[in-house]
Amino acid sequence: MSDHQKEIFLEDIDPRTSELVWREGKANECFKDHLTASQAWYELSERFDLSEESNLAVVNAFLLSIPAPLILSKAESGLRKLLYAGGVCKFGVLTPKLADEPTTHITDEPARDSRGHLLGDSQRKWQEYREYSESHSSQDCKNRARVDAGYASFVKKNLEREAQNTESTQFKIAGQQPSRPNVTGVTPELLAWANEYKRTSADQVRKFRNPSINPLGCAAYESNLNAAIAENLI
Repeated sequence: MSDHQKEIFLEDIDPRTSELVWREGKANECFKDHLTASQAWYELSERFDLSEESNLAVVNAFLLSIPAPLILSKAESGLRKLLYAGGVCKFGVLTPKLADEPTTHITDEPARDSRGHLLGDSQRKWQEYREYSESHSSQDCKNRARVDAGYASFVKKNLEREAQNTESTQFKIAGQQPSRPNVTGVTPELLAWANEYKRTSADQVRKFRNPSINPLGCAAYESNLNAAIAENLI
């Protein structure tokens, strides 16, 4: 330490307590360095953003209101009192730090039916069409149908089913004969569910699949829907 540094350091020492002291009109560099390196400052900065000018203004005003001499230990005690008071004092209220949002790591799992079987390419695409339709506006759907033949076919089939609600009628409209799906190995419960699905309006289907409207049955409905698609029942 140079002689000049020793002189500055000694000026910052209170002769009665031999502690660092804040002196009005001085640079007080040693006092500042020790205070901001203290445990009290660290604890306060963990809860409140002391890089914010408004928060620093409140802290400075609070510390300078402590009766002289403002020695380091009194300043540290003042910081703890401010912390215990929740950052509230007559000079203002400290703004708390924003809580860090937990990072959620999402791993994409392959789409499967209710039996755990992987969905085929066409089944996954059909599922993507449904999810897109439910999360986009009707204009977005129309725009996509103009450039995506597969999605256009999906929209057409669903509009026909919604308008007629019967398999035979919708295939007449499409100019095709209805094909009978292979139901070997399909449970009677899933067959019954698929038949009921065909009689359900598209608006009602959306409600069944919405977890905010159907919190207890949404997962089971989605599972049955994927299983029916996998078996070409719908």
